[in-house]
Amino acid sequence: MAKPVILKIAAAAAAVALACQAVMAGGGAGSGAGAFMKLPIGSARGTALGHSYTALAEGADGLSWNPAALATVSQRELAFSHISWFQDYGGNYAAYAQPMGSWVVGVNFAYLSIDNFDVRDIYGMGGNTETVSVNNTFGSVALSRAFFKEKFMLGGALKRVSEGNDGSNYSSMCFDLGAKARLFDRLLLGMSLQNLGATGDVVQMMRTGAAWVINDYITVSGEIETPSDSRTRKGFGAEITLPESLIQVGKFSLRAGYFDNDDTGENYDDGMLKTLGLNRISDISLGAGFYSNELAGYGIGMDFAVAPYGALGKATQISVKIAF
Repeated sequence: MAKPVILKIAAAAAAVALACQAVMAGGGAGSGAGAFMKLPIGSARGTALGHSYTALAEGADGLSWNPAALATVSQRELAFSHISWFQDYGGNYAAYAQPMGSWVVGVNFAYLSIDNFDVRDIYGMGGNTETVSVNNTFGSVALSRAFFKEKFMLGGALKRVSEGNDGSNYSSMCFDLGAKARLFDRLLLGMSLQNLGATGDVVQMMRTGAAWVINDYITVSGEIETPSDSRTRKGFGAEITLPESLIQVGKFSLRAGYFDNDDTGENYDDGMLKTLGLNRISDISLGAGFYSNELAGYGIGMDFAVAPYGALGKATQISVKIAF
């Protein structure tokens, strides 16, 4: 009886996703504030997989992608992430997940800012950068639960988004909704609607994705990302994992992804991108991860991702998750 019910839920979720996508792709392009909310903050794994992470997201680090990810947690989790974006923009993310009976409660917070901000007046003359403050933050409280023996998960989050640009401050309250389904054990579906009902013009986001766990070694994923202020973009990812049963001390993963970014030209300054042959690339991402249940008696995961953006430079993200 469970499988027909799950299939009906999945079909209904897909229909809702298509309807929401049609609505959000309409008017309002270029009018959204809080554009930093479109960045892949919180999970280096998600960055490495070309943003195709909504169906795979798990635990505290997945909260910024899909609040339903919290329902995968069976013990307390702490997650930390540092993101270094191009043009000296970056910051930190922290999250905590706490199981409470059939429910999981989570909180997260992110702070991003920019260094060496280039200030110019209306005549193009440089100004005093030391007096300029640019910072962006968001934080949320989330609740999630699994149903049908963890085959289907639902979650929601109440979020506050703040943006400060050289004395001009803006904040808004909004909420996220998310769902995940596991079909036939190896097919994962995910959908999240983010920054809904904002009291200001925070850019809204819809993510719909799927992942196929081919076997213990290979996982592939795909996603459609629709922000309210620009065009729909696609992402794809692949992950090759050496399981813990094979290398004993933990599991090790290599990842690659594609995300439908605009062409930003060639980079002539970044030595790392030149060495890797990625200085003309703006849509490919690479990464690696390690997870072990045996480090100091805790479950500890570490992930790294790099995403080149052509002439703009590169973005990197490092994530750590601790289960205890």
